[in-house]
Amino acid sequence: MKSIKKIFVITALTLAAVCNCSFAAGSNQKGSTFKPASGGYTLNIPAQSKEIFRTTTGIRFISGKDLLVSADIYSMPNFISVPMKNYSQQQAQDLEKFILNMQDYPNLVFVKDKILPQNQPTVKKQAGSSALQQWRNKHSNTPLETVDKALKDKADNDSIKSPVLKINETECDFTLKPSKTMDMTHDFIIGKAYQLRNDKLLILRVSSPKSEGQIATGLLRALTSSIKLSKPKYPEDNKINATISGYKLDMPFGWHAFTLKAYNIIMMKSLSSVHNDEGMMRSFKTTAYANFANANASNIHAAEDAFVKQITKYTPNVTVTRHEAFVADGTNGCIIQTTDSDDLKKVFVVNGYLFSKDGYGYQFRFSTDDTINYDIKVHSFIKAIKSFQRIK
Repeated sequence: MKSIKKIFVITALTLAAVCNCSFAAGSNQKGSTFKPASGGYTLNIPAQSKEIFRTTTGIRFISGKDLLVSADIYSMPNFISVPMKNYSQQQAQDLEKFILNMQDYPNLVFVKDKILPQNQPTVKKQAGSSALQQWRNKHSNTPLETVDKALKDKADNDSIKSPVLKINETECDFTLKPSKTMDMTHDFIIGKAYQLRNDKLLILRVSSPKSEGQIATGLLRALTSSIKLSKPKYPEDNKINATISGYKLDMPFGWHAFTLKAYNIIMMKSLSSVHNDEGMMRSFKTTAYANFANANASNIHAAEDAFVKQITKYTPNVTVTRHEAFVADGTNGCIIQTTDSDDLKKVFVVNGYLFSKDGYGYQFRFSTDDTINYDIKVHSFIKAIKSFQRIK
């Protein structure tokens, strides 16, 4: 996340003045169901929801006024790719870290809650007797002290494994909040994680302002009560449909998408790399580059060269190593390869820009600090940008 502040390094001065980023998503009036191409689950989408994007493994949408719902399947590292019921204390702690790393923002912490033993029923008043007492009555042949001790030992054991995750055999519940004051619209996050395979974890979460925490909790309860789980496949592609902005493309394999505050700006990051491999895609309205948008085969290279000179005019610290014109789905585009430094570490950046004749612009930015395999990654970045298609 270090380079988010530098995400508009080339276009901060030029494009900001001409972009009108107002896109409206169509509402899902009647409600629907979503089943990703990867399989693994079927989720009921509430009526009046607005889809932001969907991928091969997940979906993100707005429900109600501003409840942000996200569902996605993640590949877990080997050291926690065993059944949850067999987790050691260390593996439970590693699962905590993994779930934190999958969140949109850094510096989130779990909200600690009392962990009840899974075999102990919820205590309710029933005809003068509690459900707990009824459960005990079924074990009347066992000394009460033995039953109580077994329950306490299990509760203590679960709490020791993870004081913040309510871990069941194949799933766990969690609640998150910022560890400090942060500029977050949705500062209450509640979720549930399902272990679909030993190495595949579905994370379903609802984010909201803290003041609407109870509403978010109710929505998560409704979603989890109707979700249908299955065994996911291992997909060979990683497509994203940016429904709210009207385009789609193929993300590099192992990358996942998320949003921060603006829904027309989709962030991306690789979860299969030890390096900082990050990305961003956004859409906007502009007529400032109409000459480039309307260029034909005879003058597109000249128009592209003029565009590159224009937007790099005020970025002397960025070194352009290569740029090229291309056409994707009938839309004129430009790919610019640059190098930059982040904390004295060399960063390889690929920016892609496309401009349509009807006044829409699209930017895709990928970066890596991998100085060994950068050429392979840069190739995958370029391939992703050239897969661009508008959603008709």
